[in-house]
Amino acid sequence: MSKCNGCGKFMSHSGGGGAVCAKCKCAYHKQCVSLGKCAVPKNWLCSNCCKPTSVRQDDSAGAHGPEGDTSSCTTPEQCEGSPSTNDTILELTSKVELMFIEMKSLRKEIKDEISKYHHDIKELLQEVKYCKANMEKMSDRMGELEGRVLALENTKCAHEDDQAMSTEIIKLREELNEKEQEALLSDIEIIGIPEQKGENVVHIIKMLAAKVGEMLDEQDIVAAYRVGRTQTAPSGTSEDDRQHNIRPIVVQCTRRTVRDRYTASGQSAQIY
Repeated sequence: MSKCNGCGKFMSHSGGGGAVCAKCKCAYHKQCVSLGKCAVPKNWLCSNCCKPTSVRQDDSAGAHGPEGDTSSCTTPEQCEGSPSTNDTILELTSKVELMFIEMKSLRKEIKDEISKYHHDIKELLQEVKYCKANMEKMSDRMGELEGRVLALENTKCAHEDDQAMSTEIIKLREELNEKEQEALLSDIEIIGIPEQKGENVVHIIKMLAAKVGEMLDEQDIVAAYRVGRTQTAPSGTSEDDRQHNIRPIVVQCTRRTVRDRYTASGQSAQIY
């Protein structure tokens, strides 16, 4: 049992059979191909086989489809001169020409768009190049500013170091002054002792200490020296003037107690 290539239903052999195409061998109900109760011609061709090859290839319904044209031609000569076939060819030709025109127009539009994009890309590249140059200038400027800031920071640090050093110097001077003041508390100044060339000042101090009844060792004396410039009195100078030109002796004692003891002994003996 076979199916009708026109309506898709099964065909029964008891119904007088059907029409079979001499070319494609497809079976049809007689009613589906408008044959009715007529006898099927010997070389009968279906409507699909009657169409030209180009028309069959472009037909959207497909060969032997159930929605296609089911009208039949009894002979190939009748199919060749069919008006519907010529109309179909003309219609397809018009559609193809219209499609080519649309494709040509679309191609021109695409070409114009691509040209526009090329122009935009060129402008964008120029802007990027300009921005890159500005960025390089800004980078150089930033480097210069960083160098200036670093120089200012170094100057500030140096200034702070100078201030700290000045403060430290002032502090050291104050400490030195205090030390000198403390040292002066242990010093003894003796005036009126005649000065002789090549004298031993420490020996003179020890002799004076012995005269006032005070034992003074060399360990108790840090230093002993005369202060001031040496002055030679001219001839004819009075004794008072000579005494006035004598340089005093300064004795630096190791301890203040030594100075106080020596001073007290000298005052009681009226050496000064």
